[in-house]
Amino acid sequence: MTAGGHKGRWVLFGGNYMGKYGKFKWFSQSPSVRPHLPNTAICNQSTLKSYLHKYKTVFIKPDVGARGIGIIKAWKNNSPWV
Repeated sequence: MTAGGHKGRWVLFGGNYMGKYGKFKWFSQSPSVRPHLPNTAICNQSTLKSYLHKYKTVFIKPDVGARGIGIIKAWKNNSPWV
């Protein structure tokens, strides 16, 4: 999953760029690349519940950033809280 953030803004060599979700959407347009992409969605309570129902573990990433900074690992347990 990808957490929300900047939405598709392009700036060459600046601080803002397309973002992870924008890149996912762009690469998804290619029939040859799409089968190799992981399932990705903007993170909200509904999508998080859906993904945790479908997968044992999910990773929530900030839309912008690098080197693993800000990644959250979420997994199922017996708690009713998400």
